[in-house]
Amino acid sequence: MSGAVLGYQAVLVPVSVEAHMGEDGQGLATYGAAVEIQAAVRLKDEFLTTGLGAILRTHCKIWVPEDAETIPGDQDRVTVDGVAYIVEEFKEVKQLSGAERHYRLRARRQ
Repeated sequence: MSGAVLGYQAVLVPVSVEAHMGEDGQGLATYGAAVEIQAAVRLKDEFLTTGLGAILRTHCKIWVPEDAETIPGDQDRVTVDGVAYIVEEFKEVKQLSGAERHYRLRARRQ
């Protein structure tokens, strides 16, 4: 399947999204039910500097079309080809005209 992501044609693949719900009594993250969306994915190791100055290694970039059923947010779990990732960066991306937009996520392996 292919679709437009910010005006470009991209191959869209199934991505499972589980919303971060909080932590259990032991401090482990808990997640909601999985929802499958179609998104463009690129697996590549990169480094991300957080707002607090920490440097994180990310392993996956995901581009989600504006009309996706659900939009993953920070700390949500996304699964691509059976591998789970945690979203560390969420960014809304717009064209200069503002006509089209999509969402870019950078995620680390869980």
